[in-house]
Amino acid sequence: MDSTNEAKPLKAVLNGRKYMAALKIDPIDVTTTGGLSARIDGIDPTNSDCLHGEILPSNPHSRVRWDLLGRARDNHDRCNLDMDSDEMRELAELAKRLGAPEA
Repeated sequence: MDSTNEAKPLKAVLNGRKYMAALKIDPIDVTTTGGLSARIDGIDPTNSDCLHGEILPSNPHSRVRWDLLGRARDNHDRCNLDMDSDEMRELAELAKRLGAPEA
């Protein structure tokens, strides 16, 4: 909150770029286009790679960010998400309503 008790999003600046902590959501277990198990557990509405999660089984290097087309940032194509299911379309719509940029 600021001095007038208005809620303000928590943002940090690193190297001139603004970052916001991902908003936690109830985990959504999915299968990637490559057949891998994955879990989506957050949305960062300030980033084009707004869906946050992990490839399972979990380890410190399994964290992944996806854009609204399901493309996994800096990962193999088999980590991409199929965004054609009703659940994934609803998740993408929620991310857009929160302000996430289009992919």
